[in-house]
Amino acid sequence: MAAQHGITATTYQNLIIDSGAIYKNYGEANELLIGATRGGNTFTVEQEIREMEVDGAHGAVINSERVVRSAPKIVANIIEFSADLIQMAFPGSTTADFGSPKTHDAITRAVRIASTDYFTNITIIGETTRSASQYVQCSILNALSMEGFELSFTDKEETVATVTFMGHFAATDLATEPWRIRYPVSDA
Repeated sequence: MAAQHGITATTYQNLIIDSGAIYKNYGEANELLIGATRGGNTFTVEQEIREMEVDGAHGAVINSERVVRSAPKIVANIIEFSADLIQMAFPGSTTADFGSPKTHDAITRAVRIASTDYFTNITIIGETTRSASQYVQCSILNALSMEGFELSFTDKEETVATVTFMGHFAATDLATEPWRIRYPVSDA
């Protein structure tokens, strides 16, 4: 019996490869490449789908499910630091000059998060073998850093900070999940 596999003549033309680049507000006038990463980056859409059970059904029935929660996230493992990046990790933070003359950016935060603290999007741009000129774009919308921030200082190592951004529904459109994927058409 021949080996079973899923490889076809086009398999190697349909791969997503390498770590990609992380952008804040990709495609907007204030687009910003966040910087170098180490250890890869992830785009995840956590979802909770609920089955609406009905008496008499012995199991799941077609159309008996509905999405009750969607939580899109991008986890970036940042190795290149800037005051802007650190401020992105702390929603609601501000930057001020420190020293006279200025020697540092002083980053502090009040506990209130404003609507202006959300980013239009955080996007991973990844290379594919499908197209030499187009990239896969995985975006979360209305993004905000939602988890802690840690800088680990270790002898003979570079610091890598993991920053988790989460997408948020727009109050004006609660029916559209706050994520999108743009996948390139083939060059062929």
